[in-house]
Amino acid sequence: MAYRTPEQAKEYNRGYYDLNRKRANANSREKEGRLRRYAILALGGKCRCGCSCTDMLQIDHINPIGQKRLPNGRLHRNILQGLRDNLQVLCACCHAVKTRNGEYKAIKHYWF
Repeated sequence: MAYRTPEQAKEYNRGYYDLNRKRANANSREKEGRLRRYAILALGGKCRCGCSCTDMLQIDHINPIGQKRLPNGRLHRNILQGLRDNLQVLCACCHAVKTRNGEYKAIKHYWF
């Protein structure tokens, strides 16, 4: 579709996005979830304590690099491209213990 002005093109795109917002957001969340799962599998797919539930697993920097945050999905894409030197997979419990103590300790999980 040809537009006479850039403003007309922006208006059309804005209207299209408004009509398809739910579908666009769902597709984005699904893609991010896939990238996250593939990145976790590329890093071994389980915590050192043995937990392998992908909903509980988190990606941790072995040596913290500060509060610098990457845009959504960028960390996962870096892992899939082979940039994993300073990264490991930890479950939420082990990640909390490591963060609090400043070092990794294997802990046994007791689920009630």
